[in-house]
Amino acid sequence: MEDVGQEWKTVEGKKKRRERVPPIVLNDVTHWKTLLNEMTKIPGGIIEAKTVGSNIKVKAQSVQQHKDLYKYLESIDAKFYTHQLDEEKNAKIVIRGLPLSLTAEEIKEELEIQNFKIIKVIRLHKKS
Repeated sequence: MEDVGQEWKTVEGKKKRRERVPPIVLNDVTHWKTLLNEMTKIPGGIIEAKTVGSNIKVKAQSVQQHKDLYKYLESIDAKFYTHQLDEEKNAKIVIRGLPLSLTAEEIKEELEIQNFKIIKVIRLHKKS
């Protein structure tokens, strides 16, 4: 049985954990058959859908299919919600052993030179 909603990420030929693809939950769907016909035209495999209360939970097979579904639902002004993709989440990183003479601004500039998207830099150190 294949895991739906996850895809393998490989690094240098090694298998890594599967990347989670969050479901999209549709609210107030009035024309489900029409919507389903349009969603099945989106490439990427079978779209799995089931009712959850008064909502419809849609699972994409891949991250790209999830993005395409999201764009399509936004374009038709559908009422829906989903969670952030793992790749869109911000990483919080701690760098240890930096000299106290470096300022937060210098650290930020150096990380930006190395193509990191920086939101905030905080210097943590013990005051003696």
